Amino acid sequence: MENTEEKLRKVPECGIFDFSDKIESIPEDTLVTTQAKRECLAHVWAQYKYAPKKLKSQILNEVSHNLGIQRKSAVRLLRRRYAPRSLQGFRGGRKTAYSKEANAHLEWLWQKMCYQAPVRMKAALPDWLPSDDHKNSTEAVRQEILRMSASSIRRFLAKARADYARRMNAGTHRGLKKFLAKVPIRNLAFTPKEPGYVEVDCVAHCGGSLSGEFAWTLTLTDIHTGWTECEAIWNKTSDAVYKALQHIEKRLPFPLKAMYSDNGHEFMNQIIIEKFAKKGRATSLPIERGRPYRKNDQCYVEQKNYTHVRRLFG
Repeated sequence: MENTEEKLRKVPECGIFDFSDKIESIPEDTLVTTQAKRECLAHVWAQYKYAPKKLKSQILNEVSHNLGIQRKSAVRLLRRRYAPRSLQGFRGGRKTAYSKEANAHLEWLWQKMCYQAPVRMKAALPDWLPSDDHKNSTEAVRQEILRMSASSIRRFLAKARADYARRMNAGTHRGLKKFLAKVPIRNLAFTPKEPGYVEVDCVAHCGGSLSGEFAWTLTLTDIHTGWTECEAIWNKTSDAVYKALQHIEKRLPFPLKAMYSDNGHEFMNQIIIEKFAKKGRATSLPIERGRPYRKNDQCYVEQKNYTHVRRLFG
């Protein structure tokens, strides 16, 4: 076996106590940067590993003094089996046992299996994977998915499940881009001085869950007079909203001159933009929309959600 001197001769010179090249970029109130500490410890680790006891004590004293760390901390860092990391952002730990293709196919399977919980999905996977729908995946990918535990499935589907829950718990879904491009953003500096400029919105009566079908209230509020009309609809399809708007318009004591809505798909569709705004009118009804994620753009109709809808209809 090699003796200690021969091992030390094979270790390159460290130069760990010379910080002249780093001090120029360090503020005066800071002794040494965190990155410099990492580089220094990675550089001296090999020398400390094969040094005799007396030299190790000297190295620890110098490292503790120059880097401003406790001696015990220096001992823990330099006694590791592997060199301290010299670059920030290095990810240690073991590598994942599952490929990206398996994770992507697992998410596709979760959608096909009607968004089952991880425990139930794990139990149902052996019956789903042999079907013909998985010809685009390899046998190795399918075997990876079968090896996954329920906890692994929950971990890999965490982001997809959060996105699905966020999407399902939102009452308003954005309309298609081609319809949003046709409808301009409303001029919020304009204040109507006559009736006919109205805001419209839909209010859900779903209890504690937005799943399935339930009643909605279509609310129309005139900006100048505050006149409010409500119409109950069973679902928020474009046909139901179109018929409700027709019924409300017949009851209004003034003609419509402009209509403002949010970016929801119930208003940003072809039936409302083309059919309701143009059919049977001498001039097209101007339809404008508010800014995305700005509920105050629809403040006149939003403030009626409680007084005219919740308290009366539920």
